[in-house]
Amino acid sequence: MGERFSEALPLEPCFVERVWGGSRLADLFGKRLPPGKPIGESWEASDVGTNVSSVAEGPYGGLTIRRLVEEFGERLTGRVSLPEGRLPLLFKLIDAREDLSMQLHPRDEDIPPGSSDRGKEEAWYILGADPGARLIHGLRPGVGAEDLFRAVETGGVEECVQWYEVAPGEVYYVPPGTVHAIGKGIVLAEIQQSSDTTYRLYDWGRVGLDGKPRKLHIEEAKRVPFAPPVPCPYGPEEKGGGSGGPDILLRGRHFHLLRYGLEGGETASGVLRDRFAFLFTVSGEGRLENDRGSWGLRKGVTWLLPTGLGEWSVRTDSGWTALWMEPAGD
Repeated sequence: MGERFSEALPLEPCFVERVWGGSRLADLFGKRLPPGKPIGESWEASDVGTNVSSVAEGPYGGLTIRRLVEEFGERLTGRVSLPEGRLPLLFKLIDAREDLSMQLHPRDEDIPPGSSDRGKEEAWYILGADPGARLIHGLRPGVGAEDLFRAVETGGVEECVQWYEVAPGEVYYVPPGTVHAIGKGIVLAEIQQSSDTTYRLYDWGRVGLDGKPRKLHIEEAKRVPFAPPVPCPYGPEEKGGGSGGPDILLRGRHFHLLRYGLEGGETASGVLRDRFAFLFTVSGEGRLENDRGSWGLRKGVTWLLPTGLGEWSVRTDSGWTALWMEPAGD
């Protein structure tokens, strides 16, 4: 199988222009955004289509995630399923200067035979929110799918959905089949299946970057069973209990989402052997170490941690908060 691959890899994101996007990812996380464009999404760790993240620096600087998976295989990813030979998870930052469209995602089993699309399970971690900022998650009590689709055609769709005012640090779980929309004034982190399959139901009457109305996907959405409600905000499922242990925010079908929060002088530690992980620093600074090396962790930077990282620790002098994301498994 070859020598253990244990190098932590800082990633260079792919920026995606969206009609509803803004520039707050530069203000909050120091992202070098292209000037004069509404950047709605920073695909921090991605191997979807042409949006493929690369290693920002170090001995593997410039190599794409795709190339690394091809070259190192299980030494990098562990024994996890790799659809079409690619990482199964996608991690994004989203800046909603305006409301996103109202939409839902299918399950894997809802994808028509022969299609290259995949289902999409996702979760949001709120990073920033303007006063009164809110999002849509699910339908109001007593409202069914037929009521919603009727309202899409005749009006009143905004009264069919459930709105939630949000605050930083909250988690929202979005199973496939959940009607949802991120509202204006929200910046969040999103972990999901490695998929760009979205069925748009309602778009507030606006036009896209090309000046034309954006396509809706009503018929496709009608084939997706609506998901039952989940708590909003969600979790955490398990608190860390001090001593550097993480809060387990969500155990989804396809991914696990954890949060580390250290005060100055504290240390977190763990073992990574059978799967890879993404690590994103929300605030503060820390230093990641294993028996092969040491890496500085800065706010706003996403790392790909290989399965061969082995025993690791993070220490901080002034405080450090981070999200840890990994494929689901035993």
